[in-house]
Amino acid sequence: MRQTVILSGVVSFIAVNFFPVLIEGRGNVLEASIGRRFGLSEKFGCKTKTRDELTSRIQAGLDSALQGSPSEESVASVNKSRLQSAAGKTCVPSEDWADFEGDELHSVEVVSALAKSGLDMANDFGRGWKPVNKDVEGALKRLTSLTPSKKFGEELGEDILVWYSNLDDNCYGHELPVIKSRAIIPLSPENFANILMDSSKVRLYNKISQGRTDTRVFQRGIDTVGNFGNGETKIVRNITKPPLTKKLMEFVTLMHARRLSKEDGDDDGYLVVSRAINSKLQRDALQSKGDSANIRSEILLGVNVIRSIPGEPNKSDLVCVTHVNSPIVPKLLAKKLGVKGAFDFIDDIRALSK
Repeated sequence: MRQTVILSGVVSFIAVNFFPVLIEGRGNVLEASIGRRFGLSEKFGCKTKTRDELTSRIQAGLDSALQGSPSEESVASVNKSRLQSAAGKTCVPSEDWADFEGDELHSVEVVSALAKSGLDMANDFGRGWKPVNKDVEGALKRLTSLTPSKKFGEELGEDILVWYSNLDDNCYGHELPVIKSRAIIPLSPENFANILMDSSKVRLYNKISQGRTDTRVFQRGIDTVGNFGNGETKIVRNITKPPLTKKLMEFVTLMHARRLSKEDGDDDGYLVVSRAINSKLQRDALQSKGDSANIRSEILLGVNVIRSIPGEPNKSDLVCVTHVNSPIVPKLLAKKLGVKGAFDFIDDIRALSK
């Protein structure tokens, strides 16, 4: 309070004592000096012609100086909003991914945004997606005019369609391929969605998994409507051991599953989305352990859209999107291994019914 009173007195003193100099046209240098001292400039209209105007402008400059820079709390709030917005998109800018603290996905709104953007990518079969071989290209020509119906399922048969693409250069993981596949599987949408979300069943379709555990559950039940929105949401930790290496790979991932809705354009099926929980603290901790640490790998995006087929209650039309980053996989082999993984995944799922 005492500082404010003193500063107000200074303002009055300057206005009264230097005003005559200014209006006589001899105060340009002084006016500029006062402007610089109290945060004024010509681009804000610093040319002063009356005593009241001078007093008002200098007081405004003092108020601005007293107010200072935005508080640390407000800056942190803006940064958190920016990172949460990025976490809900298929393309996360590299600088945002590096700044993630690990709790960006602990929000109903962010998880819902991620589900929507993942579904949009799964439904997109535009020019950015390239068939992996001529067989896929031929099948696409046959299926172009068909919709996800019984006719589509009969036409697709046992075929497995696989495409690849890349994200824009500003996206984290843009140098790694995004793999998309489509196939008919011998499981109902509800059954398959429950299998994907059940950590005790992960080894049914992931042969290299050493086990997956639920580390935090926000809400259980793929048909639940509760405080955390629709469906099941949790964080899981999966340890895998790839062939030809003694190292273990560790994936810490948020998983979310819910029923498709009319807003999605198709309310007869389920959606499962996944994204790595990325934390600067966890990255630093793993790096500090050196060679004894697990190799931290990331599911940058995982999407499974599981639609029903009319008249076929025990079958589903499955579209998968997978974007994975693992330091153990050379980037030159990422596409080859990603495509192989897409075929193997469908084959393993089909084997469950035999």
